[in-house]
Amino acid sequence: MEVIVLVDNSNIFIGGKNKHGKEVRFAYEKFVKTVCGGDTLTKKWIFGSTPPFRDSFWDYMKGHGWDVMAFDRPFGRGEKQVDTSIVAEGVVLIAHSITSGRLVFLSGDKDFLPLIKKAKQYKWSVELWAYEQDMSQELSVACDSVNYLDEHTEFLFFSKEDGSTET
Repeated sequence: MEVIVLVDNSNIFIGGKNKHGKEVRFAYEKFVKTVCGGDTLTKKWIFGSTPPFRDSFWDYMKGHGWDVMAFDRPFGRGEKQVDTSIVAEGVVLIAHSITSGRLVFLSGDKDFLPLIKKAKQYKWSVELWAYEQDMSQELSVACDSVNYLDEHTEFLFFSKEDGSTET
C-alpha cells in the first residue's frame, strides 16, 4: 500500500516541548520506518517556519529524503502559509495518485479538516498522530485512526547543549 507522510513540524515541535521540555526533539526518520512497516513510502513532506539563521534542521531533513517547505517567520508574529501549504500539497499528492493509500498525518490542528475530508473522498485511509492536548476533536473524529504521541516516547530524543543527543 502507498503511504504519504505529511508533518506540521511546528505543531509537533511545540507539542513536544510543552509535554517533555525544551530539549526534546522528534525522531522523524524512526517514526517513518516504524509507521510504514512493509508498505511503500511514496512521499514524505515536512512543513514549518524557520527563525532567521536557523536552517540546519531543514538541511538535515532534505539530506534524508524529505521534501521541505519552510517559510520565514516574520519577527514577532506567528508563522504564515504553513497550514495552507500542507493542505494544498496534500490534496495534490492524493488527487494525482493512481491508487488510494494511507495518509499518515502529524498535527492536530482543525485547519486540516479539509485535507482529511478530501483524502477520505479519494478513498484514502487517514492515520492521525498528535499530542493529546493539541488534537482537535473534530479532526480526530474524521480520521480512521488516532494515535497520541504522548504514548509514543520511542520517537523522542533529547538535544544536549553541546549538540550531542541522547534517547
